[in-house]
Amino acid sequence: MQREIEALRMKRREVENEIEGLIRTLSTTLEFVREQDARSRDERILLHRPRAAELPASMPPIVPKAEQG
Repeated sequence: MQREIEALRMKRREVENEIEGLIRTLSTTLEFVREQDARSRDERILLHRPRAAELPASMPPIVPKAEQG
């Protein structure tokens, strides 16, 4: 009976370790997906801003307020 109890305790520890590993993997995956979403959002924002080379010559370059002094 004691051997069976010890075997079950070992099995429980194995399952706990597997669950912890799964949680770490899912957490890492979620973090990666969120980073990708943030990068994608940033890229879309940048795509909507005209580049200085694309602005008409008659239009002055856009200077952020922080750089205006």
